[in-house]
Amino acid sequence: MDLIGGGGPTIAFKCIHATATTWVFENAEHDFPQRISYTVAGDVLDAHIVGPGKESEVRMDFHLKRVK
Repeated sequence: MDLIGGGGPTIAFKCIHATATTWVFENAEHDFPQRISYTVAGDVLDAHIVGPGKESEVRMDFHLKRVK
């Protein structure tokens, strides 16, 4: 079952960096994104994805805060 959509195969990303609060995953063969990063600070999860764009690298940031 594909929960994300698109019906394609699952894409694997290798963990290239990990600490107690930060994780970075990469798959240079994937079209977009090629890198996914997560950082946790208290009730906040900051994530960003990075990959190639038409003229330069594209980065999208996601700032998530736990609600009570």
